[in-house]
Amino acid sequence: MTLEQPWLRARGLGPRFGQRLGIEVASGLLVATTVTRRAISMATMRRIGTGAAGGPVSLKAAAGPRLGGLPPVHLVICDADHAHRTLLVPPMTAAERGEVVRREIGREGAGDRVPVYRRVRRIESDGVAKDELLIVAASQGRLQQQLDPVIAGGTVPRLVATGPIALIAAARALSPTPLDRPTVLVHWGVSSLTIVILSEGALKFARVVDAPVAELDPLNWIPVEIDRSIRHYAVLSKGERVEQVMVSVAEGEPARRLFTDGALAERLRLPVTNMNALLAPWLPERRNVDTELADVEMAEGVFTLAYGAALLAAGDVPNLLPEEYSLQRRSRQVLVAAVAANVLLALALGSKAVLLADEAQTAKIRVTQAQAARARNQARTEEAGRVESDRQRMRELTKFLTADPLKVLPVDDALREIARLTPAQMRLDELSLTSDAAGRLLRVSGRVDETDFAEAQPALNQFYYGLKASPLFYEVQVQESVSPIAGAEAESKSRGLPFVMSFRPKALQ
Repeated sequence: MTLEQPWLRARGLGPRFGQRLGIEVASGLLVATTVTRRAISMATMRRIGTGAAGGPVSLKAAAGPRLGGLPPVHLVICDADHAHRTLLVPPMTAAERGEVVRREIGREGAGDRVPVYRRVRRIESDGVAKDELLIVAASQGRLQQQLDPVIAGGTVPRLVATGPIALIAAARALSPTPLDRPTVLVHWGVSSLTIVILSEGALKFARVVDAPVAELDPLNWIPVEIDRSIRHYAVLSKGERVEQVMVSVAEGEPARRLFTDGALAERLRLPVTNMNALLAPWLPERRNVDTELADVEMAEGVFTLAYGAALLAAGDVPNLLPEEYSLQRRSRQVLVAAVAANVLLALALGSKAVLLADEAQTAKIRVTQAQAARARNQARTEEAGRVESDRQRMRELTKFLTADPLKVLPVDDALREIARLTPAQMRLDELSLTSDAAGRLLRVSGRVDETDFAEAQPALNQFYYGLKASPLFYEVQVQESVSPIAGAEAESKSRGLPFVMSFRPKALQ
């Protein structure tokens, strides 16, 4: 299996493609892959107990023994706070594009998030040539917190990419056909769920969902999140229908549950491609897994994002690496070149040595000024964060407990969930939807077609606990049914066990 596919050759990843190291640091784990010209030469996974607490993370041990330094490091970060947008603009200068992007993100109320963009392609829209921009907005404070452990370990990445962008790169490389149809890309990783929707090969919608606090069956909550994303994209795109789904899963047990017997495809009613199976032939047979993780069952999909990050080209995608680090790398190159030139010019001309030393000193001064400016900005951000932290935590907690991420849960979703949970021997006579001071309230009444109470009770228990376990409902209660009037009591008992239950949907519009 080689990396020489048409998309890779178009991106310059053909025979001249050198080594790149893709890194993902999340939930106390370090996942890394080294991609060479033709194959994945190294895949490793290690436990980093200090990384989650902000301690230094050394990448040299993860890359294994090697001559020379590390290859270019591409770091992937999954953060629910990242915002991805596409924007069509007429041809203009880079300064004009930057101003348009800043105004666009400012109108969305992005707070302290700073936009980074790249032009991905030029298209014809209404007979006019326009540039399509991919914009990523990220909080500089949170980004710095995620970068500090890696940089403290002695490595400055060349590229910092988001999870959705790395997932697109991996899917393009693994897919046997071009991704020009509307496609949903899904990656259930070690800490979050990443969902991306592509249309005509370009990113149109992306979201990162944090792992649920409670232990939920992935076959229940992951399809719900995918379906919500598809519905939201249908509204944004004015009715465009998704045609296929590609899924990657990091853990072994959820992977088996999602891919066995077409369970996920049946839930989504769409063809599903197993990206784990596509990635498996490219991985080396022996993978360097930390002995502390020997009992942890990980699937091939744990390497998906790191692999996609290694395939990216720094100039083709939005790079979240702060400018001062890029300037520091360029300044080191300037210093090395200046020293070499000084030796040559000192031998040839002599008088040019002072001029080159001045240029190197100027570069060092610019680096010092950029680092001082970053320190001042970080101090101001921390001061503002201390003031707003308590209120922000309460707002996030309230949002998590009361709101749906997309604030859209149609009534038909609630009805389908109730129908799915109803046992075969149960009959629903009446379903009502009312409002009270606490919000919307669903009440269902019916009976179990069993004359014997001991035989009817298991069906009632199955329906009750099914509602309580569903991620769509809460506050499930069994209410006392109205006693039948005299003369009808015998008939009611002969028809089965009556019941009345009430519950509330988590979000309903």
